[in-house]
Amino acid sequence: SNLGDGAELWKRDESSFRYLFGSHNLSTVRDEWMKSLQSYLGRRGRALHKIPIVGGKELDLYFLYQKVCACGGLDQIYADIRKWLDIETALGYPRSSNSNVTQLLRHHYGTILYAFECWHLRQEEITDDEETRRLAAFGITRIEDPSTGPAAAGGGLDPALLFLQSRLAAGGGRVGGGASDAL
Repeated sequence: SNLGDGAELWKRDESSFRYLFGSHNLSTVRDEWMKSLQSYLGRRGRALHKIPIVGGKELDLYFLYQKVCACGGLDQIYADIRKWLDIETALGYPRSSNSNVTQLLRHHYGTILYAFECWHLRQEEITDDEETRRLAAFGITRIEDPSTGPAAAGGGLDPALLFLQSRLAAGGGRVGGGASDAL
């Protein structure tokens, strides 16, 4: 299903969240949501140090989360490329047949927001192992932050991160809209 006009969606989201959170200010709702996300990630030992850059701009995690959840969550839409293209357009990215924005959106959603979705939307607390297993079924590998992940504990870097870094270092082409999209 088409997500329709982005402005219309924002108005609908804002009014429903005003009702849910008692706020007349969407930025307050966003701030509260971001605090909730940061708190959840912190409890899981995964601080969000920076917002990913996709297509040359900061990814709107709040809007991405709202759009995916409105479609039933990641489990429902992961393989539905049309819904992801609609989400991509709603986020303000131009549609392009050679773009990997959809792939990056799915990756960032899976690695940053999926466990939060399970907890927040379905009140389901999943373990790191269960999250890894579910994401692997979608073809998503979580890349740990080297400052807080296994490398910091002496476990080495994630193989996917090493691959991306080697491609970028070798000049193997751009990944996404720029090097920052991949990492």
